[in-house]
Amino acid sequence: MSHRRSPRFDAISVAFAWAIPVTVLLLALFYQSERLLIIQNHGYQSHAQTHARLWTAWTAPFLSMDIGHAVADAFAWGVAALIARALALLNRAMLAVAWVWPVCNWALMLWPQPVAVVGLSGPVFALLGATVAIATLTPGLRKHAAIGLSYLVIRLTLDAAWTQPTGPSLIWDWQVVHAVHLTGAVAGLAAGLAVEVVSRWLQRS
Repeated sequence: MSHRRSPRFDAISVAFAWAIPVTVLLLALFYQSERLLIIQNHGYQSHAQTHARLWTAWTAPFLSMDIGHAVADAFAWGVAALIARALALLNRAMLAVAWVWPVCNWALMLWPQPVAVVGLSGPVFALLGATVAIATLTPGLRKHAAIGLSYLVIRLTLDAAWTQPTGPSLIWDWQVVHAVHLTGAVAGLAAGLAVEVVSRWLQRS
């Protein structure tokens, strides 16, 4: 089934897709220049302890532990966005991510111990999950979907967030929150399926 694409919607999707990593980098530079990085001592702790509040679930993905973290997040988001764009799925994938943006953090409350996170990891995995879900239902893209799903399964299995929601990083000096990778991927897969099903239903009606 072919999808009619709106040039305006495509342009908006692309603009939002690239505005996200730019915002992350600009905020990191601002906090660095003002010596107010969120991760410094009590600033990060207070933010982490209030992650269940609605506003932090929306804003936490834009915050970074430091400049290196911001660059890594921006790069990962850019790769995920480029994959979706190359498959002509960016507009629908971005719509799915918009639906579940805060869910990646809200779902962390499902773990027995408190888990808090800042950074784009959740939305990145949500974008990948949404792209995989939509590609699975799109003729001609199922091989790509299988590759993407294989990557997600392998990565999430290695993370094993169900047994270790956080773990040491080989690169950074802080704990990596594996749990947000899982919640992001699951939320993205579900939202991607929902977006595709609703899109097809609207086209038929």
